[in-house]
Amino acid sequence: MKVLIVVTGRQQAAAPFPLEDFQAVLEAFRRAGGETVLASPGGRSPRPEAAALSQPRSLGSLADDELDGFDAAFLMDGAGAMDDLADSRHAARVLGHFHQRGKPTGAVGFGIAALLSARQGAHWPYRGYAMAAPAEMAQELRREGAVVGAVLIEDRELVSGPDAASALAVAQSLARRVNLAAASGPAAAATNAGPASPKANPAALPVRASGEDAGRGASAGLGA
Repeated sequence: MKVLIVVTGRQQAAAPFPLEDFQAVLEAFRRAGGETVLASPGGRSPRPEAAALSQPRSLGSLADDELDGFDAAFLMDGAGAMDDLADSRHAARVLGHFHQRGKPTGAVGFGIAALLSARQGAHWPYRGYAMAAPAEMAQELRREGAVVGAVLIEDRELVSGPDAASALAVAQSLARRVNLAAASGPAAAATNAGPASPKANPAALPVRASGEDAGRGASAGLGA
C-alpha cells in the first residue's frame, strides 16, 4: 500500500495541526503495511522544524505514471489549504487521478479545501458528495453542491473528518479499504469505492453541528 499525503505549504503563526495527530496518521499507515509520500504546493513545509514534515515533494513534480503507483490519497488538516490548495492546478490534476479511478481519498479538517481545486467552471466532480468540514468552509462547499456534516463521513471513495482529531480514524478507514481491495482482487474495486449513499458514523466522533447543520439531517450528522 502506497499513500500520498498532501499538506498545505503555507506557514502560519499557529501550527496548522497538532504534530501528534500527523504522527498518528503515519503510524496507522505503517502498521497497515503502507508506505507514505508527503507532498505540498511547491514542496514547501508548513512545519519545517518537524522532521516528519521537513521535506515534502512538490505536487507539480508527481508525474501521471508515478501517480499510478499510489493506492490512496490523504489530505491533511491546515487552514493554509484554503489559500494554496483550493485553487492549485497541480492539486486538481492529482485529485482528478484518484477520483477518476475511484481510489480511496481521505480529507481531514481544512484539507477538504483541496477538493475545490477540481472545479472546472460549473462542473465539480464532488458535487452531491457528503463530506465533513470545518464550519468555516461549510457555506462554500454547500454552494458547490456538497452535503456537509460534522462527523466522520464515508461517501463513495471519499472518507472525511471535520478536524485534526479525526485524522487517525480517517487514516484507518483508508487503510482498511486499500487492504480489502488488495485481498479481494480487481473485482472489489467498485465495492472499495464506498457506498452509493453516504455513511456517517456519529459514534466515531463528537457531533459539533451548529445552527444549520443541527437542524437538517441531524440523525446522520449531515447538512445540505
